[in-house]
Amino acid sequence: WFVLWVNAETPYKTPKEYFDAMKPKPAQFKMGGTGTAQEDQILTIQMEQAFGVKFIYVVFLTLRQHQRIDSANRALFQKR
Repeated sequence: WFVLWVNAETPYKTPKEYFDAMKPKPAQFKMGGTGTAQEDQILTIQMEQAFGVKFIYVVFLTLRQHQRIDSANRALFQKR
């Protein structure tokens, strides 16, 4: 199963309406997911291929991922 959410203020009521709106505007619509090369991005690529559209894929990091990046950055700057 896959859920496609859109902002309630948009005019799109069905996936078809959404994809039809995307076609004349390649790479102007964004799709967010939980990681690179994971199920969210894989499904996004499959939708692009199946419907002839192109998304800008945005990775939303988890709190743990942010903490790891922060720790790595602190360690890097402490070495300088």
